[in-house]
Amino acid sequence: MKKKIGIDIGYHKAWRAIQKAIACISGTPEENYQILSPYLQMMVHRNLETYTSIKRDQQNRFSYMFIAQAASIASWHYCRPVIAVDATFFKSKYRGALFVAVSKDANNQIFPLYFGVADSKNIWFFWEMRKAIEIRREMIKCVDKKTYNYIMEETPKRWARSWFPRRHYDMLTTKW
Repeated sequence: MKKKIGIDIGYHKAWRAIQKAIACISGTPEENYQILSPYLQMMVHRNLETYTSIKRDQQNRFSYMFIAQAASIASWHYCRPVIAVDATFFKSKYRGALFVAVSKDANNQIFPLYFGVADSKNIWFFWEMRKAIEIRREMIKCVDKKTYNYIMEETPKRWARSWFPRRHYDMLTTKW
């Protein structure tokens, strides 16, 4: 600002000005969380087999979100029967983690399956993933009945690769 306009302002004042400008253009995070439910309802309306879930706290504030798009659910049977889950952590005013579950398709490319937002130490994402899998359970049974039975009988805590003694299908994943 000093070079271009000749005004000397502090870093924090400039940061607050940028945040206000972003809020004017894109809306505040609170406003965006309010329109999340209608947005997910529209996704389901336009793609009937899409599975979404939102959890709110006692004050009706956003807590968690899960999305399984219809195209990903339908195309999963073309992928390897392995799901890798990773997360990136939010470091802003709103804490938590963005989860993504992926697999590999027949061309050995990463194929996105599910997305979610939850607390980093919460297994809610995995419970919702189980519900999304149950929607297409007949397809999963066709791929591998043993895998299907394992997923349905075991708690999500035990789905981690480090607990799974069987084949890993040459996929490098993090050990959770």
